[in-house]
Amino acid sequence: MSSAPGGVSFARLKRRALSIGAVKAFDHAMQFLLPLVLVRCLDTATFGEYRLLWLALGTIMSFATLNMCGTLYYFVPRSEPQRKRLYVHQTLIFLALSGVACGFFVSPANPLLPAPIRPLGAHGLLVPAFVTLWVVTDLLDRLPTVDERIAWQAYATVGVSALRVALMAVGAWFTGDFHIMLWLLLAVALTKTGLLAFYVWRRHGLGRPWFEWATFSEQFRHSAPLEILSLTYPADILAGHADLSGYKSQTSKNFANIQNHATEWVFDGSDQMPAAVGSNAFWKQATAWITGQSTKDTVDKIEAAWPKS
Repeated sequence: MSSAPGGVSFARLKRRALSIGAVKAFDHAMQFLLPLVLVRCLDTATFGEYRLLWLALGTIMSFATLNMCGTLYYFVPRSEPQRKRLYVHQTLIFLALSGVACGFFVSPANPLLPAPIRPLGAHGLLVPAFVTLWVVTDLLDRLPTVDERIAWQAYATVGVSALRVALMAVGAWFTGDFHIMLWLLLAVALTKTGLLAFYVWRRHGLGRPWFEWATFSEQFRHSAPLEILSLTYPADILAGHADLSGYKSQTSKNFANIQNHATEWVFDGSDQMPAAVGSNAFWKQATAWITGQSTKDTVDKIEAAWPKS
């Protein structure tokens, strides 16, 4: 890393890395703190719906993009402007098609809709619309960094995160209605979509070229294998094929070995508790413990919440 013409100094690179790290830390902190607010404002059923939505969305996002956004780190910096536009447009097209497919997957129109997420179907097209836009706007979480527009990335990430947290907190506090909160989440997704469209227009343009099959095939060949490999890793673990040699301590190897031979995986222990505990008392008392309540009072109140029969 030197200060040679066209190069990037180590100090400048370090500042960029620290900026991105701070922004990501802020975003994760906001997502951690938001449930602490919601659990105090929402009833058990509503909070359970909110958790279900993000559990479903998190599962979808683990495969929906197939790492197409990640390929831009390789293709865009070494391309001339017109080719950069092509790669960005192709990624947008792929995300749009994937988003529509994922939106249909969680829609009431899907005859194969998994039973655990059927309660979300009561909200009509709100959930599919939100999921579709959230998949598409995943590009906004990567593209400014690819273009080395670190300030733009920071403002976009912090702004969207703060808007989401503020609207969710306000909606939960004043209404406690999950349907209204879905409308607010859709407003966040539309805002993020607008920011993405504005950025692409200003930075890359919206004109041709939009799509070239040969170029897209090359881009897809870079993205799909790694993403598919990452998706098959949990299956390898469930089948008992995971390599334990990389674990440094015997304790971590023991945990991994338990996972290898487990017959069931669950999201967390609260999912196995009665609703009055897992989605209500457990969360409320755990947040009270974090803010200073004694351990004994916390576990006693959780225990008292268990149904008597």
